Amino acid sequence: MLELPPLGCINLHGSLLPKYRGAAPVQWAVANGDAVTGVTTMRLDEGLDTGEMLLARELALVRTRRQSMCFARWQRWVRS
Repeated sequence: MLELPPLGCINLHGSLLPKYRGAAPVQWAVANGDAVTGVTTMRLDEGLDTGEMLLARELALVRTRRQSMCFARWQRWVRS
């Protein structure tokens, strides 16, 4: 599958790689008290989130909210 597209496969990963590869990157950033999280655009390869990083954008985490409050707020947005 990775070889089918002529320019390769691109992924938008929900963290600033390579710190949080794999599942639940935003949750780990909040749980570990990080000041920022973000997204990374990357090429897919055979590893787990190990491809070449193309772009990254940071997003500040608001420290006044607990993780559970953030997820509750996100769930309300999704349902509306």
